[in-house]
Amino acid sequence: MTNVALIVLDTLRYDSFEKHFDWLPGERFENAFSPSHYTVPAHGGMFSGYYPSEVGTHAKSEDLDFDGPVLAETLNDFGYTTRGFTANVLLSPWNNWDRGFDEYKLGWRARAASPDTFNWSDELSTLSEKSRLERYVWSVTRCLLSDCATIPSLEVAWHLKRTEHDGAPEALDYVSETSFQEDEFLFMNLMEAHLPYRPPSEYRTTDLSSFEDTSQSVLGGDTDCGLLKQAYDDCVRYLSDMYEQLFYSLTEDFDYIVTVADHGELFGEHNARAHWHGVYPELTHVPFSIWNGESDTQYRSETVSLIDLHQTILSMVGDEDSVPSRGRDVCSIFDEKRWLTESNGLRPSRVEALKRDGFSSEEISKYDTPLYGLADPDYYAWQTPDSLNIRGSGDAENIEDEIERIVSSLDRRQNNDSKSRVNESAQSQLEDLGYL
Repeated sequence: MTNVALIVLDTLRYDSFEKHFDWLPGERFENAFSPSHYTVPAHGGMFSGYYPSEVGTHAKSEDLDFDGPVLAETLNDFGYTTRGFTANVLLSPWNNWDRGFDEYKLGWRARAASPDTFNWSDELSTLSEKSRLERYVWSVTRCLLSDCATIPSLEVAWHLKRTEHDGAPEALDYVSETSFQEDEFLFMNLMEAHLPYRPPSEYRTTDLSSFEDTSQSVLGGDTDCGLLKQAYDDCVRYLSDMYEQLFYSLTEDFDYIVTVADHGELFGEHNARAHWHGVYPELTHVPFSIWNGESDTQYRSETVSLIDLHQTILSMVGDEDSVPSRGRDVCSIFDEKRWLTESNGLRPSRVEALKRDGFSSEEISKYDTPLYGLADPDYYAWQTPDSLNIRGSGDAENIEDEIERIVSSLDRRQNNDSKSRVNESAQSQLEDLGYL
């Protein structure tokens, strides 16, 4: 019997992974690419084995409403116990990301965004003129008198006030307290490397308390990206230490542990930062490692995609031929393949932020449009609003033709009437994570 764990280290750049995760054993794919630039489309590709635009998970539609079966559903049908843990607000049950999971646990940030949780951030913002004691008494009273889930809401308030983590300790506790049996699938998303870059105090080598964001939502502007990158590096060191504990705990119960990032992060490269738009290589080139019980680290040079995860995991459990997908089993020998990367415009909340920041409709439309990249064994090419850029050896005209050919072959589900239910409780969490 085979137990498989899929661990997503959210927002972990490939170069940061190589710098801080030398302890992680397994096969490392040096040329692995995410199908997109942020959490929702990347996970849509991982869970389905198809491109995000085919799944309908992208900036304009963040529900997981794919018509076909997703990975956890398929494994559940095979008799697997399927468990999930996410610290990411965007992968919420109210947006259907718990499809197929027997158990789906939420980190404190995701719990704070639940429709059943008292909206502490919004409440406290209305009491800014009161003393700390008055704010405490008034807000707790309002919580107790509301129709929210009281105990979970009070527990979230404790985290908002005191916590210095984004879920990894909770994930470690969850693994330690769970009695895994045979035929188990575990999915986890950890957010320690994501904005707002606040690791525990003992990991901090820089102070962001006086940081002033002058990036105007899209462009690099005058933002001190060096300061941000140092804070990010502190977070990655913390993530590495926490994941090392979690990883070796998982080795006691799991035959395979797949470690990936869903996307990277920008710190001034291409006059941009974070991961709000585009298919730049710093966003799409991601860590991808598979541990199967061996203690050493091996490197593989094949070009692979996170879309391959779907078929790879089904192959691990012996059911690779049951559900079709675009992916392949990366543990087997296969022919080289080109992979598309895609950005399907800006999230509607990002468009509104740009308008507030004074961007013209013409400038916004430059970014709020589909852009594509192509990962080839010999190069990575990516479109920007103004040009095609190439790292490696490739002919621009042929690359544009190949991108057009692949895009035209997709059965795209645009779903431009986004059904994402961003409730009031989620607003403050999404803002803290840089999504609004």
